[in-house]
Amino acid sequence: MKKVSLILSVMLVASLASAAVYDDFETGTVPDSAKWTNSGNWGGVALDTWNAWSLVGGTAAIGNMTSNPIAVPTNGYVTLRTGGYDVPDKQGAGFWGAPEALWVEVRGGSSAGPVLAKMNSYATGGFASFKVDARGYSTVVVVGVDNGNAWISMDDVATTTGVSHQLITNGSLENGLTGWTTTGTAWDKAYAKDLPYWESVASYATEGGLFASTEHAQYLPGDATGTITSSAITVTQQSLSFSANGTSGGPWGGGANRFNLLDGSGNVIAFINSLNAQGGIYGGAWLDKSFDLLAAGLNYGDTCYFQAVDGDTGSYGWIAFDNVRLTGAVPEPATITLLGFGMAYCLKRRK
Repeated sequence: MKKVSLILSVMLVASLASAAVYDDFETGTVPDSAKWTNSGNWGGVALDTWNAWSLVGGTAAIGNMTSNPIAVPTNGYVTLRTGGYDVPDKQGAGFWGAPEALWVEVRGGSSAGPVLAKMNSYATGGFASFKVDARGYSTVVVVGVDNGNAWISMDDVATTTGVSHQLITNGSLENGLTGWTTTGTAWDKAYAKDLPYWESVASYATEGGLFASTEHAQYLPGDATGTITSSAITVTQQSLSFSANGTSGGPWGGGANRFNLLDGSGNVIAFINSLNAQGGIYGGAWLDKSFDLLAAGLNYGDTCYFQAVDGDTGSYGWIAFDNVRLTGAVPEPATITLLGFGMAYCLKRRK
């Protein structure tokens, strides 16, 4: 028992120690040459707290600020805040697509590694918080990118632990709608920020810098409808989890906006069309939802699909999602086999 307690204690200490701040810029030395390489006009400014920004040389100045490799714990995330805006016609309120000229990005492994996420708050008066899934990488590199016309800033760069999970193909929409199949006209691109005119709080991605939404479709004639379906998903964990936003019906659409779980043949075997008692959520809020794949009749190794449907032609009917991932129990055949041998041995001893 003492040995088990010691192992659990070591695991707990390791878990607690795996979350760490890389740079909060509070020393006022920005960039710190021991942590960053500055190929542009980045410097420090004290707004609500000290942060790094690219406006030191004026809005016309360009260049990047690149971190050294940052260690990431197993199933870990990178967290940070960004401020500023993109090109001049994309500042303040609105519903905006992916950053075009200015952003903060996280790359897996090294500065030449794949881009895991691009983030921009489109908010000149403050910061937005972001979380980037770094599972599968022992190190990441954070890069502030300024290609001119405006400015971008970052603060509170850190790492933190997460639970065991597996993103589906482009499950966080960081590559736009690549890997997804659409019908109709409601789903046209991935977005970085949503601030409907009737709201005071913006929505940002729950993971990475982009998410999928049909909120913009309400402005199209007839309120556009359509579906978006993932690439094939192999069942390797018990649940398919995702972040959900929007209005799913109630007095507006009768539940016509929904999330479907499809089997390998494309048949709907489960659905979610109620985000709360009123049929919708507002004010920049997201809810975490999930399908129990085994309860829906699937087995480990089976194929399934995630699908979002905008079928509401009424006013203000829209739906959004992000961070589609496999979570929960993982089958362990070897462990089950060993357990079976152990039980057989015990029964034999008892005889």
